[in-house]
Amino acid sequence: MNKQNLINMRADDISRTLVNLTRDIRRSRELPFEPGLDEEFVYFNDDMFPVSPCSPEDFFKNGKVVKGLKRHLFSFGMFKKICRNSDSLARRAAGLRPSCIYLRPQHTPSPMFRSQCEKLYSAFPEEIGETSSHKTRTGKDLNQYLFLEYIYYMGLLEDRRISSKHISV
Repeated sequence: MNKQNLINMRADDISRTLVNLTRDIRRSRELPFEPGLDEEFVYFNDDMFPVSPCSPEDFFKNGKVVKGLKRHLFSFGMFKKICRNSDSLARRAAGLRPSCIYLRPQHTPSPMFRSQCEKLYSAFPEEIGETSSHKTRTGKDLNQYLFLEYIYYMGLLEDRRISSKHISV
């Protein structure tokens, strides 16, 4: 990971360097990721902004990404249904059985591994691409958490709240 870019991020660096997984994966047909994106990268959703210097250790530790996860049983509302869909596909991709409990990552910048995201996308291009075809959210969509949940189920995520060196609006 380029530590200098992580510590000195500017808005134009973020938009150029990081893949925009927001829009609930609507741009997924553009994956795999842009050339030059590091194996370890941090995705800032369109409502998250760094407010103090960050270090790689804020997002990556011992070869794993660091991200807090919440577990849910009920999925009331469109967003939670979409989270359940993403968790279900992530479990399937990792070779796990379905569960009545689903994950929802902490609403903070999301550290990810490029290779794991590409592996997931390559295995399920139709399922991920289906979300891209919708102009508005539907109850069958997936969201960007799909990639984090897959990374978690592959044993590459440490479930720990990350620092609050950002603001989410």
